[in-house]
Amino acid sequence: MKKHFLNMMSRPLAWMSLFILFCNAVRAAAPDWRNQIVSYPNYTGVLARVKLNGATVSSEGSLLAAFHGDETTPRGVAEVLGSNPDDDIDGESYFSLLFGSEEAGEKGFTFKLWNSADDRIYDLDKTLDFDTNYPAKPAIYGGFTSAGFVPCVMNVASGKYRVTVAGGTADKTEAEPGEVVTITATLPSNQGLKIWTPDKEVEFVGSVLAPTTTFVMPASHVTIAASFIAKSSMPAVAVRSTTNAGDDTATEPSSSTASATDKGKFTFTRTNVNVAKALTVHYSVRGTAANGADYKSIPSSVT
Repeated sequence: MKKHFLNMMSRPLAWMSLFILFCNAVRAAAPDWRNQIVSYPNYTGVLARVKLNGATVSSEGSLLAAFHGDETTPRGVAEVLGSNPDDDIDGESYFSLLFGSEEAGEKGFTFKLWNSADDRIYDLDKTLDFDTNYPAKPAIYGGFTSAGFVPCVMNVASGKYRVTVAGGTADKTEAEPGEVVTITATLPSNQGLKIWTPDKEVEFVGSVLAPTTTFVMPASHVTIAASFIAKSSMPAVAVRSTTNAGDDTATEPSSSTASATDKGKFTFTRTNVNVAKALTVHYSVRGTAANGADYKSIPSSVT
């Protein structure tokens, strides 16, 4: 009898474990805004409905955050209310957001939405100044009154995706599709960058082998990881530019149809490694002249 009882108990537990794993797999990961909140000497509140493509944001778990100026740490975060019909106002969802100020009269608070339905971060079109009189004013929103909160409607101005860098930093934590992002590797002692590896296909503007490089933000969240190699194992590559005249300056032909007599060349030299093993060096060519148009096409790597 005891054995039968234990077997019966194990089945619900197994189903419960499966259900929990399933929920964790499908729910989007919210930005870590809540864990970044610190205390402030002054607070005010806003009662906001957020509109995305004309519809009120109501997806369970969605977050509204307040930011000041160029700060990336939020001054306050609130989760959407009213995804449960018992908690809505006039049949619609809303955010009851309390955010802090270092001093009375701070201006230029902006707001961001994380929408759990599509796992995207959106900039909103509302900018507010901090008012210490807010707590004394009743806020009337439809049929709802709440002392201490200012009512407003916020609309999505633009949508961004998260940028995550493993082993380095980025000049922005989120970016719009098509925006150029700069990433910099945090090099360990006596190590150099081996390569940047993204978790999905991205267009690199700079080299994937450069400690500081740039890429074009895709229309999705992206994580880019830096891998490292001991400097003692890294080949030393030197590049020298010369001409057939032996100097380092090539002169323009006398006309667009004349043949170039003073031709330039780049020479790559490697040391500190086993030269019997092939090495591919990636590089970029910049300048006002167009590669392949103003001069013979130069590839982006050499072996």
